[in-house]
Amino acid sequence: MAAFNYPQTQLDADTMLRDFGMGAVLRRVTATPTDRPCTVCIIEYNPREKQAELANPTDRKVIMSPLDPTTGLPLAIPPDNELDQLVTFVQPLTSPPVIHEILPLTCKPKPTAPAGVTVLWEFTVLR
Repeated sequence: MAAFNYPQTQLDADTMLRDFGMGAVLRRVTATPTDRPCTVCIIEYNPREKQAELANPTDRKVIMSPLDPTTGLPLAIPPDNELDQLVTFVQPLTSPPVIHEILPLTCKPKPTAPAGVTVLWEFTVLR
């Protein structure tokens, strides 16, 4: 029986996210913030009403490639909901990129990792 090629599945997921998603960065919020490039696709918007507030927040479901877009290698540091924010840019990208939104992660990122090979990360952000 032939073994399933999980690393190829990882590359396929990355390719689809590059085709249908957008470039963004994970910003590690520390004394000296650091940005790590990533590829994401916002796949679902869930508006919810909060009484007694002027703005209605919108939860967004995000899937993210596990590969660094600059090197093609797995991300050295996985996303962390307590330390990272997702920074998106106005599309199409310009040089230099213009920040569109800075979105906090609202849940612990969940890896989809059959056989231990992370194919994508899934999490929600709040606006």
